[in-house]
Amino acid sequence: MSNPSPKHGMVLPDDDDTVRLTYHRDFPTPAADLWPWISDYDRLASWIGRPEGTASPGATVIFRSTTDRVEPGAPARAESIHIDRCEAPYRLALDWVIPGIPLARIDVHVAEAGHGSILRLTHAMVDKTRAAKIGAGWHYLLDRLDAVREDRPVPRWPGYLDALAHVYALA
Repeated sequence: MSNPSPKHGMVLPDDDDTVRLTYHRDFPTPAADLWPWISDYDRLASWIGRPEGTASPGATVIFRSTTDRVEPGAPARAESIHIDRCEAPYRLALDWVIPGIPLARIDVHVAEAGHGSILRLTHAMVDKTRAAKIGAGWHYLLDRLDAVREDRPVPRWPGYLDALAHVYALA
């Protein structure tokens, strides 16, 4: 089992049935150097998944996870991502459609900071009953991004949900 980082996200109520999950991660690199990790297909495949198709604002691409959250030997399911906005190297806004799960609205901001850059990821419209699992999932994926960028061993999914469910679940 991998040890999740202590860089927890926040769960913020939106309305009666949904919440927003928001994460802030610091990177010791300028925004222009961080941007390819959220836009280049090969780099995305190293930590989250591989898009298929041409990505541009208004376009829809197919996405397949490359993480160990996919059962061994099983093909990664095809997910649909509609790109709403792309303002390189600072903002990416998209709608992520995963079969059987309500629409996911994802907003990624990269900002310059004195030490490098800050990545802020927000997943809006999360059903309250799914916050623990989705929250732990994004935490895991961002830990993978940290590890891949720093050429460290990539964390494994087993144990993340058990270790983090209490952080992202609503009381």
